[in-house]
Amino acid sequence: MKEYEQFHDGYFEGIWIPGQGTAHVHLATSDRQRSTAVLRGVVMVKVTGFKEGNIILDVGTRGGTEPTLEDIATLYDLKPDHEPASWELQLLEKIRKESLYLFEINCSYGGECLILAESVELLSQEEWMEQCTLVRSSN
Repeated sequence: MKEYEQFHDGYFEGIWIPGQGTAHVHLATSDRQRSTAVLRGVVMVKVTGFKEGNIILDVGTRGGTEPTLEDIATLYDLKPDHEPASWELQLLEKIRKESLYLFEINCSYGGECLILAESVELLSQEEWMEQCTLVRSSN
């Protein structure tokens, strides 16, 4: 698991889904230095318990053989002790074959986030704003 320790005790400020297959997760450190995790090739998004002042416990990504059937059950709101269906086994195989990532935010207060995607890129607020400006000006 790759961890982003700079966000411990920081803030999960929000999520923006500008179109199918993309998600922008807005984060801030405890001293309010803002960053955005840009996820592309999004397969599934799950955000729960979002509140004002979401305080982050940890942020990380898991790929390769790290994601499990339990992660799929969590992502799709399935009972944790259920017998996995064939589509779950196929999805787990796809995650491993295509090197998909699980991006995860665990909070000590407020919202939790779990996203399955092809790529995760962490940008500073300035980099993210520049990237968004370039995309808008090319349209």
